[in-house]
Amino acid sequence: VVGTGFLGAFTTFSTFAVGTVRLAGDGSSGAAALNVAVTLVLTVGLAGAGYALAVAL
Repeated sequence: VVGTGFLGAFTTFSTFAVGTVRLAGDGSSGAAALNVAVTLVLTVGLAGAGYALAVAL
């Protein structure tokens, strides 16, 4: 289970990285920056929400 989770996270992150690099390479640096910002805000925010829910239970 740990290996599956690790590999799943690894492939998800690499897909995010490749997509961001492609946006930047195509001249869409604003879209690339927005992609990074939105991804970071959502992932940290949802991780915090999950933690808060786990503590509340």
